[in-house]
Amino acid sequence: MNPVNLLVLTLYLATSIVSISTQKHEKGPWLRVGDGVTVHANVVFDSTVKNDKTKRQPTAKNFRRLFQGVQRYFHTEKVFVKFVVKSAEKKDALAVKGKWESVNASATLEKVIKYAEEQQPSNDTITYFFTETPLLERSKGSDLAGSELYFKATFNTFCNKTPSAAVVRYYSLESSEGTVAATAWTFGEKKHKNFNLRDYWRMNAKFSHCPRNTR
Repeated sequence: MNPVNLLVLTLYLATSIVSISTQKHEKGPWLRVGDGVTVHANVVFDSTVKNDKTKRQPTAKNFRRLFQGVQRYFHTEKVFVKFVVKSAEKKDALAVKGKWESVNASATLEKVIKYAEEQQPSNDTITYFFTETPLLERSKGSDLAGSELYFKATFNTFCNKTPSAAVVRYYSLESSEGTVAATAWTFGEKKHKNFNLRDYWRMNAKFSHCPRNTR
């Protein structure tokens, strides 16, 4: 075969393979995890969290709207878990105050974990604590303010024997990215978007330990 024609044929085949691979990546039925899995959200918050419109204490209905946004986000990323808000109540005592009008992220998370343990939740429950106060992570032995976080959560605990818990900086009921990132963290993912094959494989293995709703 003419070398030029051979080169053209090679490039054509390579392009076709990439195109098919891309289509499979975008539309393939295997690129779908979380079907039948429910995240039961046990929501607690402190006095700084207010309903965006009424400026009053938010209700479970308000938080359901927030978690609808979280669910939409995960579905866009082909993670088809369902979110159900079990309850929402104010618990100021869970917030551990830090310096500089902040909340100590690690210490607060420890209290939320203990609170979650007391509730004896199912392994597909995540206890979320929301606060509008800045979350700070201080370095040990340092008097500096430390790093400001938008969430602090247990890692890779969803659907295992360890309670799943998260402390999330609250901005508004329309702002769900911190909650999404915290949830992904409990799934064992250190990122919450642009998942790759390994991420999907890992989450699929994780979800195999969850109760399944087959209806």
